[in-house]
Amino acid sequence: MRHELGYRFWKGVAPFVLACVVGLSACQTLIPLTPTVSQNPKQGESTSTPNAQTQPANQPIRSKTFPRYRIPEGAQSHPQSAQTQSAQTQTPTEEVASLPPETPIPPEMEAEIQAELQSEPFPQPETYTYQPSTVGTGETVRVAILLPLSGPSAAIGQSMLNAAQMALFEVADNSFILQSYDTKGTPEGAAQAASTAVSHGVQLILGPLFSQSVKAVAPIARDAGIGVVAFSTDPGAAGDGAFVIGFLLHQQVLRVVQHARETGMERFAVLAPDTVYGHAVADTMNWAVPNSGGVVTQVEFYKPDGSDENDVVRRLSDFDRRKHALDVQKKALAGKTDPASKKALKSLEKIDTTEGVTFQAVMLPEGGGRLRAVSALLPFYDVDPAKVKLMGTMLWNEPGLGSEPALVGGWFAAPPLAVNEDFETRYAQWFGAKPQRIVSPAYDAVAMAAVLARNPDGPDLSPRALLNPSGFAGVNGLFRLSADGLSERGLAVLEITKKGFQEVAPGVSSFSGDLAGR
Repeated sequence: MRHELGYRFWKGVAPFVLACVVGLSACQTLIPLTPTVSQNPKQGESTSTPNAQTQPANQPIRSKTFPRYRIPEGAQSHPQSAQTQSAQTQTPTEEVASLPPETPIPPEMEAEIQAELQSEPFPQPETYTYQPSTVGTGETVRVAILLPLSGPSAAIGQSMLNAAQMALFEVADNSFILQSYDTKGTPEGAAQAASTAVSHGVQLILGPLFSQSVKAVAPIARDAGIGVVAFSTDPGAAGDGAFVIGFLLHQQVLRVVQHARETGMERFAVLAPDTVYGHAVADTMNWAVPNSGGVVTQVEFYKPDGSDENDVVRRLSDFDRRKHALDVQKKALAGKTDPASKKALKSLEKIDTTEGVTFQAVMLPEGGGRLRAVSALLPFYDVDPAKVKLMGTMLWNEPGLGSEPALVGGWFAAPPLAVNEDFETRYAQWFGAKPQRIVSPAYDAVAMAAVLARNPDGPDLSPRALLNPSGFAGVNGLFRLSADGLSERGLAVLEITKKGFQEVAPGVSSFSGDLAGR
């Protein structure tokens, strides 16, 4: 039954495409990520894939189980696993783990991950030369996933494990074993988890999440000849044998700047929080805008708590000088009695300032309530949203922003709407809630590894196979990895409307040339 199911997946729709891999004998195509059937391994029966008709989206599917998902000896079980069986050091026993319900991720925790960047947006990490692994050379392919399954970040780790298990069920075959290890959210825990995974004979490590943990894991994996595909958003964690597959901040900025330049905008300003995240965005703008033929006319930072945002926005808008210029004009017209002067004075009474601002677009890398508060100050200080385009990062990818008039029409880079919504729908059918945007790289990483494991010439999880220049069509659109450990994503540009988002520039349909964003 499982082989029949796999065949039907291969013949399915909407494939997760793996283009020709350099050095492999043939092109490969990932199994569809929207399967037409699913299987309950416990029953051994095929059933319809959960959908809105057969399973309400707001009800988690707890009866489903995943085959080939293991919690090896020496790796702590996540709290909601069904059961854990003992394991031998080199051959851990199999556990069939039930799908746990989705746990909401605290917004402040996600913001911490999004802000986990260095001030230099374009580091040049060491290029890693792969040494073939001497473990796990049989037909069974073992892949480790390292996540914070306990501690303050456990909710994030569990949600990412949910996405990873989805990919395991939808894409992998019976020879693919996914083994989870708890990093406890610390570099020390990650190093211990990596060492345990290596002793269990894994052939690839997926994760960890945080940059310092990635740096702790990379040398252990390198010494074992194993690659690392991490979920960090920090370019500084790339290299030394590690790839970062998270949504990189500088690529979000580059994509929206590119679109703005294509529409004819030349002058840009930056209004950002005085944080590592805010300065990283400003640094990227100061690099990307001039390199695209534009100019950054002004950069302003406000305190993270917003206590000085009023004064900062006032300064950005040059409100006092512009208001003074208006007052001068009014004074000059006040003593005149001719009809033209009276008409001109009457029209000036309706405005707060004269002359325009020095920029056509403002980058505002903020989210949540602070984004709404800061953006509302711009029109208050006479920065007209109808004339000045607001731009942001993926922190803007949250519902309800269209309720703030100043944000309507604003742009930000994000995954293409169609593929992103499809993943969110399937995830919600399994777990009863939509996923946070940071969990999807876990799905992509497992799906990518599962397909590379099916290579007709034998499993190949080496960096050579991962470095497919044509990229992979993941659940958030096209992406690819580069030799320096960075990743590139085919992001779309979304516009905020009163009712949600609309796509104003599509994601790329194919990659060409070297990795973008240098």
